[in-house]
Amino acid sequence: LSFIANIKICFVLGTSEQTTTLIKLRGQNEALFTGAKNFATVAWRMILEKMGLQGKITPLQAKEKWDNLKMKYKDCKYPGSGE
Repeated sequence: LSFIANIKICFVLGTSEQTTTLIKLRGQNEALFTGAKNFATVAWRMILEKMGLQGKITPLQAKEKWDNLKMKYKDCKYPGSGE
């Protein structure tokens, strides 16, 4: 992602409330993330719509935010282990 795209994600999903909502909705819709082609994009689109963020960030940006949250979680859960 470009620097500008990262700034946009931080601005739009910057609050803890929005991040918490993203995590809850992603968890509630786990079954939609099957690994089948394009299903995740549709699922992220639906989550962004529920959050009122459609058109403000893309499904790819939402996925990258999710991936970054998972990395931060793993870093906190296993500090210094590199897992």
